[in-house]
Amino acid sequence: MTTPNLPIDLARLNWMGVAQRLSRDVRIVIPMGATEEHGYLSLASDTIFADYVTGRACAAADVTRTPVIPFGPSAFGIHFPGTLSMRTSTMCAVVEDIIDCLYRQGFRRLVFATGHGGNEVVTAVLSEAQLDRDRLSVYYYNCWDGMREESRRISTERGFGICDHAAWYEVQRDTRVGPIPSNGRQPVPSDPDFPMFPLNPRTARQHLPDGVVSGPYDIGDDDLTAQLREGCVKHFEAFLRSLPPTEPAS
Repeated sequence: MTTPNLPIDLARLNWMGVAQRLSRDVRIVIPMGATEEHGYLSLASDTIFADYVTGRACAAADVTRTPVIPFGPSAFGIHFPGTLSMRTSTMCAVVEDIIDCLYRQGFRRLVFATGHGGNEVVTAVLSEAQLDRDRLSVYYYNCWDGMREESRRISTERGFGICDHAAWYEVQRDTRVGPIPSNGRQPVPSDPDFPMFPLNPRTARQHLPDGVVSGPYDIGDDDLTAQLREGCVKHFEAFLRSLPPTEPAS
């Protein structure tokens, strides 16, 4: 008789259950989100997205998963009420501590999977963490990668132009928290004192009055955006399946 798989989430396991999973699989996913303004969408949109994509993919691939880190570097939105931003140094210290804990316990393939672009600041820490830790491999994965090409194709075919942050492709049934203005659209900011990246937190509300960076706010097709998100799940599942459950050779 085949023993059924244990739950994947640390929140549904005790330490003995984690030890049992670890005895046969050294992979673990650490989802990363953010709590930041998202136009008319939930402040937790990136966290909701990372939780959904990693939860579904890890369940399918049977890979252990930590709770989502709900905060990240979001300095650009700090003057929008509700945004909670960690300094880059704080975020990097948090990630380093997480790596240290998981490595000491025996995890050897650590996947930091982000739903928030600003979390990419930790990639240097991920690289440095592997310098003096034998048989450790750390990966950085962007949960949006699975829809990137398709959402760009749709934007091109429908004449949406450049779409970024809180635009139509981020609208999901579980990120809607209120009405979104019909036919709302934000042009790409072009002021030389407000470059697209890095966005200037001092003037962000002047150039982005409702927090949407660029593109249509909503296309009124939750089924389509849900399909795009499912594409992200499949993409991440395939990535996880490509990682051996055993520790690296060196």
